Amino acid sequence: MMFRNWALRTSLFCASVVLAASASAAGQSAGKDSATTEPARIVDVTVSRVLEFIVRPEYKNPAMKKANREKVRDMILAVVNMNAVASLTLANFRGKFSDEQFQTFKEVFSQLLFTTYITHLEKYSGQRVVIGETEKPAPGRAVVKTKTIASDKEIPVDLSFALQDGEWKLYDIRIEGVSLVQNYRSQFREILLKRTPEQFLQQLKDKVKENEEKS
Repeated sequence: MMFRNWALRTSLFCASVVLAASASAAGQSAGKDSATTEPARIVDVTVSRVLEFIVRPEYKNPAMKKANREKVRDMILAVVNMNAVASLTLANFRGKFSDEQFQTFKEVFSQLLFTTYITHLEKYSGQRVVIGETEKPAPGRAVVKTKTIASDKEIPVDLSFALQDGEWKLYDIRIEGVSLVQNYRSQFREILLKRTPEQFLQQLKDKVKENEEKS
């Protein structure tokens, strides 16, 4: 089944960092101090800001639902390299997309991720996010080891960052060893073997609309 769940056992940070940055807004909203901020600090600040916002009583106001969700997106924009996420997800199929189609894919894919995971974030009920060590497997690369602690289990979440123009940007998340990028790459490959980029993009748009109607 398309867009099947992949270890959606509600890792809080996976839900909050839904890679929801639109391609156009990502560059405009980058934090000014991110060049000197280590990835673990970026994770800590982002999680804190998002959680503080969604637990406010006014966040539950149905009349403010759309506006509040947009604010959550804005809090996350600066930490995501959506260009890298999109390119890594399409992999060899990137060459089949025109520049315009690729820009559309970045935006629609970010919408898909946001509409898929925002409802999980909004179910937050006090789970703790513990930020552990940061591994640096190569120059300009970092992996922040975290875990979400619920009442009955701990869920390990690794967040992969890369330096982009002197700023650390998130480009992948692994929950219990399962990569978000690799998961969607596998699903999209199955579709793109049978469909044109335009047909594929329309399928993504339809899924986004379906998610929005459900949430």
